[in-house]
Amino acid sequence: MYKIFGCGENSNSQMGRTGNFSTFTFLENASGYRIKQVSPCYEKTFYLTEDNKLVEFGLHVSGSQTPKIHTIKDEIIKSVSGGTYHALILTESGKVYGIRQNSSGQCGLEKTSLDEPTLVTFFTKKGLLVKEVCCSYYNSYFLCTNGELYGAGNVGNLGLTGNQVQNGKEPVLITKGIFRVFSGPEAGGFLALTENLELVGGGSTYTTMETGSGCRKVLNPPEEPIKCACLGFSSCMVLTSDGKVYTSGSLNNIGRPQGSDINKLQIVPKLKDKFVTKISIGQDQSICTTSDYEIYVWGGDNSYGQQGIGHNNSSTIVKKIVIPEIENSPFINVVCGLYNTFVYTAPDQGEVQDFLTIFKESLFTDSILQNHRVHKSLIEARTDKTFSQVKQCLEENYSEDEIKEFLIWVYGGYPKKMTGVKKITKELGIQDFFKRDFTKDLSRIYRDDDSKDFNLAVVVDDEDNEDEEENEDEEDEEVEEIPVHKFVLLARSGLFREMFKTINQNASVVKDYSGKTVESLEILIKYFYTEKIELTADDDPVLVVEELYDAVDYYQLNKFSNLQYQLDQIKKNF
Repeated sequence: MYKIFGCGENSNSQMGRTGNFSTFTFLENASGYRIKQVSPCYEKTFYLTEDNKLVEFGLHVSGSQTPKIHTIKDEIIKSVSGGTYHALILTESGKVYGIRQNSSGQCGLEKTSLDEPTLVTFFTKKGLLVKEVCCSYYNSYFLCTNGELYGAGNVGNLGLTGNQVQNGKEPVLITKGIFRVFSGPEAGGFLALTENLELVGGGSTYTTMETGSGCRKVLNPPEEPIKCACLGFSSCMVLTSDGKVYTSGSLNNIGRPQGSDINKLQIVPKLKDKFVTKISIGQDQSICTTSDYEIYVWGGDNSYGQQGIGHNNSSTIVKKIVIPEIENSPFINVVCGLYNTFVYTAPDQGEVQDFLTIFKESLFTDSILQNHRVHKSLIEARTDKTFSQVKQCLEENYSEDEIKEFLIWVYGGYPKKMTGVKKITKELGIQDFFKRDFTKDLSRIYRDDDSKDFNLAVVVDDEDNEDEEENEDEEDEEVEEIPVHKFVLLARSGLFREMFKTINQNASVVKDYSGKTVESLEILIKYFYTEKIELTADDDPVLVVEELYDAVDYYQLNKFSNLQYQLDQIKKNF
């Protein structure tokens, strides 16, 4: 599952091995760390692992095949973003840490060199939580949960006008009302989506689209909602929710066979019939993946072999490449450094994908929508409509393919085409469907006891069952029932998936012999919906943590990356 391939510049062994590569080459050392995110800088690469470590290969690291391992005490790392010479680390708690070069204040700190992750105290002092970070050339951008966008580093790349700020050692407010922010390791600016889903930008790279200073609205955004964007040295790329790619900037790096440089976003012709899922830009090379698990590359610079096409001659034409070892893998991720490119496989939203699995396999469904067996309560949570309203709307007005696309979205997936999703959600009155959070929608049905169709019967009187031969009559067992949605148990727990294979499809109760207390199991069940461990004043934290640590293995919950972290935090505060 965890395989990393790289090509391009590798003079500091930042790929974890020696040599430059003009084809995508398996990176054995890095792959051994169960990597879930790759974030390259110029002379180094940071790899974020499933077990909450930051693995660093490259300059400042002794030995080409022996990385430096960074951890942050009492924090779980959410993501890492690399600039040219620095990186930012974002934690699940909303804190930001900077590492490596800070000569222009790009990390938002005073110290010019950071050998270890160092907390950016600006945000903690102001009581601000950061939800996204991205790094560029000598700059960083910090997006807070309140929609405020801050920047640090070279003033010319912050989207500010006049003398609003000088190069300093702490972040400065750029604008407000921002939903997402994007940049790139060699970019001199940023792009951002406002809360109204308008595309804005600032900094020197922004002039590859339109001239002017300050943070300005893009004059010709695509008609479809924008999913993400990225910037290079002389170009930018935008991916829309219907899988189309738009570029602007230098002709050599916009995926167009002929013409001239353009400062308006235009669709990439070679990809117009593809549904693109991931995009990335380095200095002057680009890469993307499609819903058919294909990989395409192009660009104006291939001097280090960073396009992975087998030689060092640049190819401005969009080309498909094949990596046999991961061909047709559904979990392909791509990312560009300045002069190198990485392709890697890692689970993408693995927890959500479990719900998509129970839809595709029709596990313990309770309703039928056209020819698809579905779970009524989840459809109602995702649409804010009754099931009968949704059923009538879909079956009267839409094709089977459009309905299937919509249902894949309902279950947390991303269909190859978004046409059906867009049309159906619009008719149902669902605003900004691609912004809806699956876990938040799932949390709503946790509070809806009327829709729960199953009970977990917890055996609370174990003393009478010490001798199984003398207690074959289970009617003597004392049980307490916890209401739950059957499909949630199926999606979240490997144990319940195995258990339910042996019981009747129409069963409404199953007994739990784990020995856990009712209180602990109720907390765990709530976590299945909300992904949060929440204790009340009446709960014994010592007992709960002890039982839930054991529950991770018993219920086969190892895929929940933040469960262990939350338990560790509770234990620390005993």
